[in-house]
Amino acid sequence: MSMLEKGDSSLHAEGMTLTVEALLKGGGQGEVYRVRADGRHYALKWLYPSEVTARRRTAFRELVERRAPDGRFLWPIALVSRQGRPQGAPALGYIMPLRETRFVEIKECLLGNVPVSRRNLAKAMAEAADSLWNLHAKGLVYGDLNEGNFFVDTRTGELRICDTDNIAVERKGKPEPSDVLGLPELMAPEVFRNEERPNKHTDKHSLAVLYFYMFTYSHPFEGDIMNQIPGWNPNKGMMIYGKPAAFVFHPTDRSNPPVDPAIEHRWAGLPRFLRERFTDAFVTKVNSPSRRVTETAWRTDLLKLHDVVVECPHCGSELFWDGQQPSDSNRSMGPCTACGKPVPCPALLRLTRGSSRQVVAVTQKTRLYSPHIDDSATFDLHAARADVVVHPREPGRLGLRNLSGRPWISMRAGGSAMNVAPNQVVELANGLTIQFGQVRGEVRC
Repeated sequence: MSMLEKGDSSLHAEGMTLTVEALLKGGGQGEVYRVRADGRHYALKWLYPSEVTARRRTAFRELVERRAPDGRFLWPIALVSRQGRPQGAPALGYIMPLRETRFVEIKECLLGNVPVSRRNLAKAMAEAADSLWNLHAKGLVYGDLNEGNFFVDTRTGELRICDTDNIAVERKGKPEPSDVLGLPELMAPEVFRNEERPNKHTDKHSLAVLYFYMFTYSHPFEGDIMNQIPGWNPNKGMMIYGKPAAFVFHPTDRSNPPVDPAIEHRWAGLPRFLRERFTDAFVTKVNSPSRRVTETAWRTDLLKLHDVVVECPHCGSELFWDGQQPSDSNRSMGPCTACGKPVPCPALLRLTRGSSRQVVAVTQKTRLYSPHIDDSATFDLHAARADVVVHPREPGRLGLRNLSGRPWISMRAGGSAMNVAPNQVVELANGLTIQFGQVRGEVRC
């Protein structure tokens, strides 16, 4: 039996009367309901009486006062009180934005229950890194990062982040005490060894493990050591996560290789820059908390990953372009990992911003966002600033449409400069240059 009944209107939040409409789910700490107030819907998390403590009440109130680091967080908006409850009975809840039904749990995508493209998964995870950076910049620690925290719109790659009520405030370099340490397999080694509480450095380790799992469907330390130590006991967990064990793709230490050839196949299919980043995270910096791979480094890499997704023209499978230089129409990226047929190298759009260089593999699904071509440093992957369109009568001809709201300047090889007004399309031909404000783009086919 649920704690609250449909139609219950005894709950109040910041002068609003809430009406319970439906139980959405139950968890270890409480139940989540859909409620209505002043014509709007919210999600209400209502704690079990045994979970109500003065410390948790204070923590919830502080999260409400601090407000969400960005709009991707389903953040506590207001504490909720209840009229008519028995004298002395503990009660605590809060309302937060209601997750739209278009967002599905990323765990369901990883299990294969809901399909998601590699392009949109990379986009969502770039947004996750950006949100974690925003969280840490406000002096907050997530502490329990796992795949169940993230929800994605599989059509757009937009992200929502839940389970925010266990986020802790970091004071003088140390987080407030928390009952939540995270899942053992995602804990930083020093947390698993009970030497540290969750903090921004341990969050970075958890993020790296999470990314590795999302793109290889495996754990960076769960290799052959799982077979070397029979059964399961605390010592085995300490050897794998606390020590930790050697990275399964360690370049020199082969004591813990992956046990499934499929893992090696997926690893080989990742671009070199991402394999190098994982190696840095799990070999060079795994035991150096203050040097761990930053959120902004992951953000940059995952946007790069988004930009190098190429579809096989024969079967539609997604592959990652990994730096081959196209020289003629017969040049191939190699065989498709799904159908085995050769995949032609894509046209490239090389973007230059000062000393920064970025390469986008041009396909019919290519989109450019604020970090690609805007003069500001805003990391916004919500509204496209440009997209690729196909010629209505000649599918082989691609153009770039200006969605930025300001004119570009384009120049063909050996030609004169031309304006590309908002909503106009410029054909992508070899040698074409486009000036997107301070960013310069050059097409190579």
